[in-house]
Amino acid sequence: MRKRKRPPVVLGIDASLTGTGLCVIPAEWLPSSFVGPNALHRKTIGYTIASATSEECVIRLDLITRAVVDFAQRHHVTHAFIEDYAFGQPNRAQRIGEVGGTIRLELYRVGLIAQPVSSTSWRKLLIGYAGTPRGFPRGWLKKETFRIVRAAGFDDWGDDEIDALGVANAGRAALDLSALTLAPSRC
Repeated sequence: MRKRKRPPVVLGIDASLTGTGLCVIPAEWLPSSFVGPNALHRKTIGYTIASATSEECVIRLDLITRAVVDFAQRHHVTHAFIEDYAFGQPNRAQRIGEVGGTIRLELYRVGLIAQPVSSTSWRKLLIGYAGTPRGFPRGWLKKETFRIVRAAGFDDWGDDEIDALGVANAGRAALDLSALTLAPSRC
């Protein structure tokens, strides 16, 4: 007897030092018949490891990874995608690597390989551009991303959850599934 293939359920992960955002896009979700963000599952895991001691860091990493695995299993995730490491601040690189690596390892233990997605690629897909225009202040792109996504009905979503939505959305595109595009129309 042939085993039936499960429909793809995609998990997006934004693993940061101040909170880990998660977003699950169910298999039946279609952005063309957009039913709003209520059809998606989201969660922010609010443990910060940015200023934690070594012992606190280990305890919090354990809590974070348990919550990610529990969330993935509860929503029957078949594919996981994680925002690639952003090493823009070298003094935080080690901790960022610890969070992402620990999450990847625990997902692997339950049969999921977390594929990396760059913030550039998910922003380009979701809002239509991925760079800050010349002359705009640092941080403008992140604020603009949140503004566009919240204006599309995701107004009560946290920053980490919006990042996770972008990662999950890019994961759907990588699987050749329909993806959400909120790019402003160009006149």
